[in-house]
Amino acid sequence: YRRIVFIGVVPLISPKTTIRASFGCILAIASVAYFREFCPYKHKVTNTIAHLAQYSILVTFYFALSLSTDSIPSMGLQGPMLGVFLLIFNLSIVTLVIWSTWSSHQSRLKEQSDL
Repeated sequence: YRRIVFIGVVPLISPKTTIRASFGCILAIASVAYFREFCPYKHKVTNTIAHLAQYSILVTFYFALSLSTDSIPSMGLQGPMLGVFLLIFNLSIVTLVIWSTWSSHQSRLKEQSDL
C-alpha cells in the first residue's frame, strides 16, 4: 500500500510541486517511523534494509521539496552536485544492502555447517 500511495496518490494531491513534495516528505517521515518502530519483517536484516530504504525515499522527497522552493543554492548544492550527492547516497544504501545480505548469508551458511 505504501508504494501505491507514493506513486499513485502523491502526484494527485495538488498541481503544485511544493505541496506534493511536502506531502511526500511527511509520508516518508511516517514511513521511517513505522519501519523503525514496528519492524514488520521476520528477519532483523530485512527490517534494517527496509528502514534504510525509507531514508532514501525521505532524502529524495526532501531534495525535491528543496528544488521546488529554490533553497538548494543556499545549501551549497547546485544542479549536477545535487545529482551526484543523491547518486552517492543511494549507491551507499545499495552497497550496505549487498554487504548486509552477503554477511547474513555467510553467517547462515556457517551455522548450517556447524550443525
